[in-house]
Amino acid sequence: MSNASNTNRYIFNLNKADYLTLLSLITGFLAIFLLVFTEYIFASFALLFYAMILDAMDGYIARKNNLVRNFGIAFDSFVDTVNYLIAPCIVLFVHTGKNPISLIVFFVYFTTGIIRLSVFNNIQFIDDETSLYYLGLPVFWSLHVSGILLIIDTVLIPILPFASWIILPILSYLFVYKRKWKKITDMKRIFITSIILSLLLILLEGY
Repeated sequence: MSNASNTNRYIFNLNKADYLTLLSLITGFLAIFLLVFTEYIFASFALLFYAMILDAMDGYIARKNNLVRNFGIAFDSFVDTVNYLIAPCIVLFVHTGKNPISLIVFFVYFTTGIIRLSVFNNIQFIDDETSLYYLGLPVFWSLHVSGILLIIDTVLIPILPFASWIILPILSYLFVYKRKWKKITDMKRIFITSIILSLLLILLEGY
């Protein structure tokens, strides 16, 4: 056992990438806090996109600095459960009037998302020597889809909760369907799309 392990007073030891993961978790819980204790539904969802940016950064930092380890992978997946599975469901549930049918849909969505993350923890990425691939649709895509549904429902035409009863089961199926999805390595694309969607949601607070 290393000296660092012997002198550490706790059962964990966070590195730079893990701290970004922790910040992502804090941001996700801030979103839930806003939703539960205030009426800022759109701002709370916008925070989830900033949590997503931190989530993308932690993996980038880990790979760039050779900090990838089993603890970081597991920690990241547990945080993904909060930011991409639990929090969006809470936002949509509150926004759509707490419909009981939505609870069933969210349960299926949450369960398949958990299975998808568990599989990732086991096999991680598929490497074909040219690109990295996920097996099953990455759960973070559901954040973009849910955010777009929320924007359309508010600005264009009321489509919730009915649209979520169709879209979320499709996402649930894609989470566990055995298909490869190419990993996005362009950090700028992730950053720009997340910022645009978050700003749109913030603007909707006064809509």
